[in-house]
Amino acid sequence: MPYVLSIVCAVASIALMGVSAFMNFTYVSSIGKTVTEGYALGAASICFDILKGGVPFFIAWGFANRRWPLVSLGSAGFCMLFLVSLSNEIGFLSTNRRAVSGMHTALSTTLVSTESDLKTVDAKLKALEAHRPSTVVNEDLARLKQDRRFTSSAECTNATAIASREFCAAFFILKRELAASMEGERLESARDKMRSVEARLEDKGAGQAADTQADLLSRLLPILPADRVELTWAVSIALVIEFFAAFGLYLSTAWGKAKLEPVKVGYGELQETIPPTKRLQPHRKKEKRRDKLRRIRFADDGSLLLDE
Repeated sequence: MPYVLSIVCAVASIALMGVSAFMNFTYVSSIGKTVTEGYALGAASICFDILKGGVPFFIAWGFANRRWPLVSLGSAGFCMLFLVSLSNEIGFLSTNRRAVSGMHTALSTTLVSTESDLKTVDAKLKALEAHRPSTVVNEDLARLKQDRRFTSSAECTNATAIASREFCAAFFILKRELAASMEGERLESARDKMRSVEARLEDKGAGQAADTQADLLSRLLPILPADRVELTWAVSIALVIEFFAAFGLYLSTAWGKAKLEPVKVGYGELQETIPPTKRLQPHRKKEKRRDKLRRIRFADDGSLLLDE
C-alpha cells in the first residue's frame, strides 16, 4: 500500500510540475516583444521548472555525502528558481483573475443598461392607448374599405359630404389604433428580447460582485480589503503549487530509501574502530587463573608442581 500511494503521489507531483510549467510558460511568453522571444522565454521557464523539481535530490545527496559546496550551490540555485517561478505564477494568477473580474464588471454594466432599457420600454407600453391586436384592427379596416363611401371620398382623401366625413373619421380612428397596436407589438417583442438577454447575463453572474470569493473573504475578514484578498489568494495558490511542484516528487519517493544492512566485521576490526579507552578489556581474575594453570606441571613421581 505505501508503494502504491507513493506512485500515485509521484504521478500527481509530476502532473503538478507540468501545471506549473504551463502557467509559467503562458505568463512569461506573453511578455516577449516578438513571438520568437516569447517562445524563448517560455522554454527557459519550462527548464527552470524541471530543474526546480530535480535540485532537491542533489541537495539531499550532497548533504548525505557531506559535500557542502554542492549543498550550498544547490540551495542557492533552488532559491533563485523557486522565487522566479513563484513570481511568474503570481503574475499569471493575478492577470487571469483580473481578466475574469473585468469580464464580470462588463457583464454587470451591460445588465444595468439592459434593465434601464426595459424600464423605458415598459413606460412606453403604459403610455400607449388601449388597442386591440393588429390582426383584428386590420380586419375592421378591410371591411371599411369595402364601403362605397371609401371609394367616393377617394380613400378618405376628399371627404366633402357629411356621411363621408363621419365615415372617414371612424376610418382614421382605426388607423390610429392599428398604429398603436403595431407599436405595442414592436415594444413587446423588444421587451421579450431584453428579458432574455437579462436572464442570460444573470446566469453568467452579472449583477453580482466582480470577485465573489474576494468579496466573501473581505466580509469575513474586514481588516482585509477586496484587492488585498485577491493578492493574498494569488500568493497562497502560487506558494502551494510551487512547493509541491518543487518538493512533491522528492517527498513521495524519499521515504523508500533502502535501509542500511548490518556489516559483519571481526573482533579485531571492531576493536580498531573503538577508541582505546572504550575497548573491551579481558577479565583480570580469569587471566590470573589461566596463568596458574599454565605453570602447573607433573613431577616424576606423578605429583603436581607449581612453577614459581
